[in-house]
Amino acid sequence: MIGDLTKKRMIEVLMDVDHGHLAYHTNRKVFCVPIFFVYRNGCIYGHTYVGEKIRIMRKNPQVCMLVHTFKSLWNWDSVVIHGTYEELKGKEATDAVRILTHRLEVFARKSQYFPNVAFDGHSHYSRRDGKRVIIYRIKIRSMTGRFERS
Repeated sequence: MIGDLTKKRMIEVLMDVDHGHLAYHTNRKVFCVPIFFVYRNGCIYGHTYVGEKIRIMRKNPQVCMLVHTFKSLWNWDSVVIHGTYEELKGKEATDAVRILTHRLEVFARKSQYFPNVAFDGHSHYSRRDGKRVIIYRIKIRSMTGRFERS
């Protein structure tokens, strides 16, 4: 049986899963990249570095994200999110780093910058090697979900 996920189940999927695919676009191309994230209070929180993805999302902050569970070909959940990208600064960035570090603790121990992210006092975070870390959130505007069960 294939059906629509309830809002409650979509939120459960977002709370249970720590990775997904983020899609963003320019006038000429669509990109889709894997990300680790945390869902809290209607938002997706993540981290990245300055590069092409950030330059594109700064110009066009409308993004889409796919998150899914997969147990078999006949047992899965899929959530598609449409939202707005925004970079965080100050207390919002500090709070997001705490949320990310707590939720992604296993990955944080292996990371170049979590949990020892350096804060320079001007709302900027960086890895130990000095590379600037961007802390961001995606404010969810809408989401839809589907599932299949055998």
